[in-house]
Amino acid sequence: MLVKKKGAKYSQDQIVDGSHIYDQIDNSNGRMAGNSRVWGDANPDVQKSAINALIAKSRQAGLNDQQTALVLAIAHTESGFNPDATAGTTSASGLGQFIDKTGKHYGVNNANRWDLGTQADALVKHTVDNLNLAQKRGQGIEYAYKYHHDGPSKNYGGLGISNDIVMPLANQYLKILKGD
Repeated sequence: MLVKKKGAKYSQDQIVDGSHIYDQIDNSNGRMAGNSRVWGDANPDVQKSAINALIAKSRQAGLNDQQTALVLAIAHTESGFNPDATAGTTSASGLGQFIDKTGKHYGVNNANRWDLGTQADALVKHTVDNLNLAQKRGQGIEYAYKYHHDGPSKNYGGLGISNDIVMPLANQYLKILKGD
């Protein structure tokens, strides 16, 4: 279930200081690179590598199929599996579109920001933390994306996005992971 078409580019007036949109893409030999900083703008091999890295990191973290499917749905929603995707409106970057502050908490920094393994590890760890927070609060799995999008105490529409987009995608990924 790869992304079929890329998202829209940011216009010049939308780009803020602190965005990584102008960071040069590393196209060195062997690196799984996106074609641009745009959501979903990565070739199928790069997208497959991102999916495989997320599944491997999820398995290493002991996530079950439903939780792994959620990780995949979050990456699909946030970056379209483009490890070089970035926002123009914030410092958000990578598979999970972590802003710099959140990324730093999960080991993402300027030296490894575009590393696929680092991004996959950070997204899985962040999802585990958000799943644990939701469970602690007596909430369902859909709240993990709400916390990913909004943070643990704000409301910026993340629960609606989770219910309308992320959870349906997670259900599709769950079917694939189970071989249905």
